[in-house]
Amino acid sequence: MADILTLDDARKALRLAVADTSNDTDLTETYIPAVTPIVEDVVGPVMSRTGLTFTTDGGVVSIDLPTAFTAITSVTESGSALTEGTDFVADPKSGLVHRGSAAGRFLFAAGVRNVTVTYTVGYAAAAANVLANHRLAARIILRQMWQADQQGARPGLGSTDTETTPSGFLIPRRAAELLRSTPNLPGFA
Repeated sequence: MADILTLDDARKALRLAVADTSNDTDLTETYIPAVTPIVEDVVGPVMSRTGLTFTTDGGVVSIDLPTAFTAITSVTESGSALTEGTDFVADPKSGLVHRGSAAGRFLFAAGVRNVTVTYTVGYAAAAANVLANHRLAARIILRQMWQADQQGARPGLGSTDTETTPSGFLIPRRAAELLRSTPNLPGFA
């Protein structure tokens, strides 16, 4: 899987000299891959991933995929392929796949784990295609992680069980504000 940041992005964020390659392995194997899921935890999938599958029970009108998607590759119901527009309608922003067409909805065939959806998530195939605010937030998060690891040990000043989200403690306010600056919320023009 591609990452939001490149090694050059990481070096710039940390203000490391171009000639200094002593940290490259640590950056490419640990820090850079750690940043992508943190950003995606806040904004949803950024890096393009294809061929994801979700299998679920039928007997429902709509299937709620685990995340918003960019494209549906295929939908099968009890082993039979369905056609988009005729047999199902996809709503990428909501992450829903509806059985039926624009004319009306009906139920997926009842069954246990008989509906499989193959889909694509993320908008960027490479780091160069990542939105500037997402890339800048990733650099801020990387810098904060790096600085925390470079400091010496200090006595615990708080309990680690007070976190409410898996990555909340890693996102500085400035990065969170950058990630909120491109909402996909409906609104008025």
